[in-house]
Amino acid sequence: MIACITVFAGCSTTNRGYGVFTGVVSHIVERTNGYGLVVVDANELTAEQVSQMKTQSSFVYGYLDIASFHGQTETYPGMPFGYDPDRDVMWMQVDDEAWRSYCFDQADGIVAKGIEGLFVDGCDEYAIRRYEGIYRGLLDIIDRLKTYGLPIIINNGEVFLTRALKERGPQYVTGVNREGVFTDKYYGMRSESDIAFFKTYLSSCKRMGLDVYIIEYGIPQKQILSFAEQNGYHLYFAPDKSKS
Repeated sequence: MIACITVFAGCSTTNRGYGVFTGVVSHIVERTNGYGLVVVDANELTAEQVSQMKTQSSFVYGYLDIASFHGQTETYPGMPFGYDPDRDVMWMQVDDEAWRSYCFDQADGIVAKGIEGLFVDGCDEYAIRRYEGIYRGLLDIIDRLKTYGLPIIINNGEVFLTRALKERGPQYVTGVNREGVFTDKYYGMRSESDIAFFKTYLSSCKRMGLDVYIIEYGIPQKQILSFAEQNGYHLYFAPDKSKS
């Protein structure tokens, strides 16, 4: 299972074009200053904070997990099917109407705050449980999100998105983000076979006209910087907090 975005505190490519600040609330306006596109937990922020970020950044995207509930509670907004202790999330049945309604309420709330795009997480549920109902549930949620008329970036979810793009066409979403093409969340290097797979997948997305975003972990490495620049990918390095 691929981990969801964690707290990233502010290391980017040299031009600070792309920054991911999910889990960050304190001094968020100052931390995002100078980035061309930022991803934030808009549900934890005020409309005024979003407005301030928009004055200093080109685009503000709101993070939205459409398949898992973050944290623990006695009563979940839908039907849970499995707890992931590594991410501290409960996977939810995306074909459950109560869960979909919850997702739409969350989306309504962050869109009302003035975000300019949606960064959608959770599509890996289809890789974990490859049932038609899961695939259709994810499609239904994203179809509803598309009615806002905002650009949508899908985080990870290669199995789901490959099928969706084949069936719905390359205009289905605006872009794709991949967490760790070269590195993993433990700040180690991936295997050569994993790196080759993700390179091929992202190249396919790029050829279809999608914007490609990458999050890597640890100290910026020359080979990764060169790879992103040569292919026109947007790159963000999440710093190793254990060494900060």
